[in-house]
Amino acid sequence: MNSKKKLKGAEIDLLAVLAGIWKKKYIIILVTIICAALMGFRSAYFLTPTYTASATLYANNSTETEDSTSISSGDMTASVKLVKSCGVIIKSAPVMEQVAKNLGVGTWELGSVNVYSVSETQVFNVDVTSTSPEMAAKVANMIAEVAPEQIASIVDGSSVKIINLAKVPTAKSWPSNRSEAMKGAVVGFAISLFAVCVITLLDTRIKNEDDLERWDYPILGVIPSFSASQKGGAYASASKGGKK
Repeated sequence: MNSKKKLKGAEIDLLAVLAGIWKKKYIIILVTIICAALMGFRSAYFLTPTYTASATLYANNSTETEDSTSISSGDMTASVKLVKSCGVIIKSAPVMEQVAKNLGVGTWELGSVNVYSVSETQVFNVDVTSTSPEMAAKVANMIAEVAPEQIASIVDGSSVKIINLAKVPTAKSWPSNRSEAMKGAVVGFAISLFAVCVITLLDTRIKNEDDLERWDYPILGVIPSFSASQKGGAYASASKGGKK
């Protein structure tokens, strides 16, 4: 018997929560919009934007002869693996220090450097992210100039060629105003939804018969609810009866 009552109460609690969410849906929507707007505004005016410039290079590990240069499938596989080694060498201290020296800046001013293969091929990109778009392009291009010689001196039989030099980026790479606004909307929706659920569950006031059944209280009687027209009609009939 008790288990049935508990099950019934749990069902009523769930319905009460859903009803509370529906009743306060406009508050949830408003909080969601406000949080999205605040995060978008913060992204546009308060966060320091960063810019990414990218230089494209080609790594090769070939066997040269006097007559021609032959490239086998083994050379291709070795070249793809060479790209990973190139990434490690490019981000090493000797290369970064040489780049900083050539640019006349400190190594801490070079920004963030990321090297990755393009679709698992011999082609790889050198991405430099900085708060200055001009500096990002300068660093990427200087790495493209310094890296081939450094890599060739470390890895025997390898060569790195420049495909494309970096251009000064015109758009910021981070933050994305739309992405930040979406994050704000998700956070605002989650917080407002959680708050409504908690408030609804903690509300123990008796407002109708369902609340009495929820707490397993007996119903002694029901006071009927009269509309304005019903009240007016009742008073009118009583008045006529008095005149008679």
